Amino acid sequence: MCFGLLCARAQEGAAAARRVYAGFAAAGIALAVLHIAIASGEAVVIEVERPFSQAQRAAEYVRANGLESLPMIGHPDFSASAVVGHLSPRKRIRYVQGDREGSFVRWDAARMDAGPRGAVGKVVMRRTEALAARTGGKVLMVLGDRSVVPPDMPDPPRLLAAFTGAVMEGEDFFLYLYETPVGGARVPGAGGGDGRP
Repeated sequence: MCFGLLCARAQEGAAAARRVYAGFAAAGIALAVLHIAIASGEAVVIEVERPFSQAQRAAEYVRANGLESLPMIGHPDFSASAVVGHLSPRKRIRYVQGDREGSFVRWDAARMDAGPRGAVGKVVMRRTEALAARTGGKVLMVLGDRSVVPPDMPDPPRLLAAFTGAVMEGEDFFLYLYETPVGGARVPGAGGGDGRP
């Protein structure tokens, strides 16, 4: 009989311990959910004040100003593709990296071709000029970095709009309009940067 009482008391103690443990577990889960809710609320406030990316605003500007029909060139590719993603499903852009056209980035060895380090601005401009020569003289440039356009160019592209203040680095955008200079004058050596026109 004593043994039976001991077993019963042990089971009651184990049940009580399980109840206490379950209470702590429930409190821990509730605390984790509360923490996630607070962090989510902070993320929403940050997104309202400063969007993660300015790609949608840049695309809205392109549509609102009738620029979607222009040939487009973008750099860096992973950044410019976000703007194209907000435009019509058939819109394509010429990526400086890889020197090819598409809607989305092809992550292969060819995309590493953006010219020698420190000369990216010259490569961007040569490829923009080449695209303008092939397509009729005007090109919309979608750039993730304003410093890509050399400040000392004789006929620089015109800054149309700047969309800055994104939370994520590389998600600010600068839209430029490049127009072939009057008379079609081109900068010497303004091919594709790799011997192609």
